[in-house]
Amino acid sequence: MVHWLRPHGNNWKFNTNSSFMTNQRKGGAGGIVRNISGNMTMAFAYPTQFYTNNFSEAQVAVIRITWCCDQQFDSLELDMDSMIIVQLIQGSVKPPWSLHNLIENIQKKMNQRNIQVNHCIREDNEVIDALAKYATTISDERILYTENDLPGKARDPLRMNKLHLPNFRRKTKKHSTWYYDPS
Repeated sequence: MVHWLRPHGNNWKFNTNSSFMTNQRKGGAGGIVRNISGNMTMAFAYPTQFYTNNFSEAQVAVIRITWCCDQQFDSLELDMDSMIIVQLIQGSVKPPWSLHNLIENIQKKMNQRNIQVNHCIREDNEVIDALAKYATTISDERILYTENDLPGKARDPLRMNKLHLPNFRRKTKKHSTWYYDPS
């Protein structure tokens, strides 16, 4: 069981994620800013170019951290389900050259504002996962300001988060197409 963790004190919680439909070569990004009560301030979904997962996760983070800084959000907690990107941003792992500029940009913004970057497991990011998947189906960026503007698959987990109800991992069993008959 996993619960969405509320931000500490007067902080704002910002969750981001990216999604890829490899077979369709489509990518999307999603994110949401919430207050201590879990109420949504803003959410977004936008289609992206098909890059590597790490590049896209870092790109989403820098673009939306910039947006939050422009909107004067102070005391921001950024939660990401990409442990690699969190480690790169926190400086515990040296970024590859392809991510160096993005990571450096994020670190500069973190130093200018009170921004913390944390890792969260995928089940804690269900709202954002739904927004990122939704973004692979649209052609233009969507900025959403009310809960009712969210796609249904994002709205329901948001309501569960606000009620502090747990998320469960639902895993489908994959069947192999291979069959071995030793006779």
